[in-house]
Amino acid sequence: MSDDTSDITDATYVKNFTQALQYEYASKGLTIQHLAPMFVATKMNHFSDRIHKKSLFVPDAESYAKYAVSTLGVLDDSSGYWTHGIQTFFTKLPPEWIRMYIGGYLNQLFREDYLRNLKS
Repeated sequence: MSDDTSDITDATYVKNFTQALQYEYASKGLTIQHLAPMFVATKMNHFSDRIHKKSLFVPDAESYAKYAVSTLGVLDDSSGYWTHGIQTFFTKLPPEWIRMYIGGYLNQLFREDYLRNLKS
């Protein structure tokens, strides 16, 4: 299996596992939510200026967390942030092969950013 296929399989597993937990624990009063964020500006992303700095589509961790928590009990499945919801909508419009191509292209850009920062 390629890495791209494995990522899709992992994401599908996590979403389905979350749905099973939601069903299993609903009667016990537990809220279980599937959260699938896009990019969040954190130190982990310091290798790339594209996603390290806060912007409209890349919130800082505090803003993201506040918004994500506000969706608990409201949504069973969320991207966790309002602009991530917009991104998720548009990401799902093209066929999967186009999404895979774009994802691969973005990964290549981030890899180049990382290697460039290693040199400096």
